[in-house]
Parts: sequence; C-alpha cells; structure tokens
Amino acid sequence: MRRNIFNIQGVDLFVIDNFLTLDECNHICRLIKQDHSPSTVVSNGSEERIHDNGRTSQSAFLDNNDSIVERINERISTELNLPENHGEPLQGQLYRQGEYYKDHHDYFDDETLRRQFAHSGQRTWTAMIYVNEVLGGGHTEFPHLGKSIAPSKGMGVFWKNSDGAGAEDPNTLHSGRPVLEGEKMIITKWFRENIVSIELDVKSKELLDSKELTTVKGFDGSTHKVKIEYVNGIPHARYKSNSEIPALTTQGFKKMRIPTILYEEILTYYHQGLASSSPEFNPENKQEHLNDFIFSKESKFPTQMIPLSDHMKAKIFDGLIEELENWAHRKLESTYCYGIRTYNRGAVLKKHTDGFDTRIVSAILNIDQQVDEPWALQIDDHSGKEHEVYLDAGEMVFYESAILEHGRVKPFKGNYFSNLFVHYINVT
Repeated sequence: MRRNIFNIQGVDLFVIDNFLTLDECNHICRLIKQDHSPSTVVSNGSEERIHDNGRTSQSAFLDNNDSIVERINERISTELNLPENHGEPLQGQLYRQGEYYKDHHDYFDDETLRRQFAHSGQRTWTAMIYVNEVLGGGHTEFPHLGKSIAPSKGMGVFWKNSDGAGAEDPNTLHSGRPVLEGEKMIITKWFRENIVSIELDVKSKELLDSKELTTVKGFDGSTHKVKIEYVNGIPHARYKSNSEIPALTTQGFKKMRIPTILYEEILTYYHQGLASSSPEFNPENKQEHLNDFIFSKESKFPTQMIPLSDHMKAKIFDGLIEELENWAHRKLESTYCYGIRTYNRGAVLKKHTDGFDTRIVSAILNIDQQVDEPWALQIDDHSGKEHEVYLDAGEMVFYESAILEHGRVKPFKGNYFSNLFVHYINVT
C-alpha cells in the first residue's frame, strides 16, 4: 500500500513497504554482487559517462532475461501506470561503508538532453528499492523537502522528476547519505517521456551533429568544416585547435588610426584612471600565468593595469566592430576587452598565439607612450614571415590573434607604453 510523503513543495513522492519479497531481494543482491563496476554519471552534454567523486558506489546492469528481474520490471511499470518500454534497464547499486551519492537530480540538464537523449526524452519517474538490511546510515535525503527516508529491505521509494522536457522539478534534489555500517544495495529504474531507444538516440545525435557543422571560408577560398555553438541565440564557429582556423585576410594584420571620437574618449578615461593603476601581476608569484610570457629585468613590475568600466568596454566593442568586420569579411561577436595595460621599462612580451576559443580577431590600441626609442610589435604573417609594426599614440593594429605568432621580444626602452586589447570571435 502506498504511503504518500507529504511535502509543501508538491513533489509526488511515496513509499511502499515490502514492495519486493525477501526472496526477490536476496536474488537481486546476488546479481549485484556477481557483476558490478564503479558507478558513472552523465555530465553536461558529455558524449560519454564519466566517473565522479560525488558518486562513490558500484553499479550493475541487471539481465532483463532473468525471470525475477522481468517480474520486478513489470510490477514497477504497473504500479506507476507507465509503459514498460518507457523504462530504462533495471540497475543495481552497491554502497559499501563510507560510500555515498551527493545531492543530484535524476533528470538531465538541457544540454545533455539535447545532445544525447533527444529521442527517448527526459526522465519522468524514479523507482528505487532497497534490497538488503543496512546496519547504519544510507538514508535517501530530499533536502528541499526536509525528508530523509531510512533504508528498509524490500521497500520501494517512488518520485516524479518531471512532466517532460522543460517541466523538471528542482525540489526532487536528493542524495544517498554515507553508509555508516555494513553496506547498502538498491535497484533503480528510471522512466522517460518516450520509448527508450539507444539506437534512435544515437541517430538523433548524429543528425544534430551534422546540423551543427558549418563551413568557414578562408581568404584564399579554402573551406573548413567546424562545429557550431549557439551563444545567446547566435551561432558561433567553435574550433578544436588553432590549426583548424582558416586565414581570414591576405596578410593577417593591418595598421590604421583609432577612430578619432573613440580615441578621445579612451584617452580621457585613461588620464582619469591613472590614479587607480596598479601592477597587473606579481612576478614573485610563480603560479601567476603571466609570468610565462611577460617579464622585465629593469622593473619590479613589468606592467600596470587600469581596469575598464562595462560602459567603456561597450563603447570600445561597438566603436571597432564595423571596421573589424569589413577587414575580416565576416560577422564578429565581442568576447574580451582588457583594461589598459602599461608596459614599464625593460618589459618583454614573448611571442605567442591567443586562445582560439575566445580570440580569433583582435585589435591592439596604442593609447599613450613615452619612449626612448620606438618599440616594435613582432608579428608573423600567414607565410610565417616576421614583421615589425610600430604604433604611435592613437594608432591601432588589427590581427588574427589565434593563428599568428605575435609579441614584443625586445626590452622596452622608455618610461611607459600603454595599450588596450580587444578580442572577437567569428560568427557563422
């Protein structure tokens, strides 16, 4: 007989004592003991199940051809009034002393559902049955409901996770508390919106993958098939490595003047912000990643930084994007706009390429400088030939930052050299 578990959050949750007989429980325990392996989880759209230290149990997939397993599957489906073919295979779990399963939901996150289970759909119901006597601990806890259910051999616990995709109930958050003494064995069965079919889920994923490819053209007519990722509803090309990225322009960089009005606004902001300028990083901190490519033998701090307000960042992004798009011959989406970096005497910036996930097309704006001699930006073109680019205050350079090596490898001779960096990715 069902015992409904009252909760003001309205989660449909009930238990049935002695849902399985002792003989059925003992049979299931033997099956779990015979064949089990470390439990896994499905993670955020990942294409494979992974081990996670939030879940320390062992799992066993039970043979549907076993007559007792078959009978239990039928009984669960009948109790929930759900078609058997909407149920995942019955799964057993073994928790030894000290093992647990941290807070989690049984339903899938949106990306996992979209990428892996588009056909079978969301998990709607969970059936969980204790199949052994637990000497201590091992409760199933629903923190949002304020309910903790103690293990009892043969007892079934049933709850509704979702009405389907988009109607998941966050109040079904639950955990398997650590086993304090002995061990705990349970079986679990999850039901889906639709008929469960691994084959059709795989086909849906293959179709999705094929739709999520786009062709990116290089300036020379070469074509590259790359993945699409939607960010705020906008499709972006997502590369796996720098080598996947096509050359977008003939040479890869171009020097020009900063738009006059934009430069005047940045210069005013710069002068007002000089009082708030501070070292960008501490070279004595060996864990600081900037140590890998910025250093000075003449100044304690190689660089200073003036942070930018969100309002100023937006002005800079908007003030450059049209010229950058015309130069790169494609639509762009802004990603990062760092503060104004001032290089101090002796500073060196090693040659490098930028991160391809967020920096495909970039701009360096020279804001102000006081130099003993001009300080060059070394940048390779698409053929690998190195060029030296010199910027005066009020000038900038556009460049394909993810695929062209660039840096300032000669120690800076002067009192200060203030630049601003702006980064974009290409939209398909």
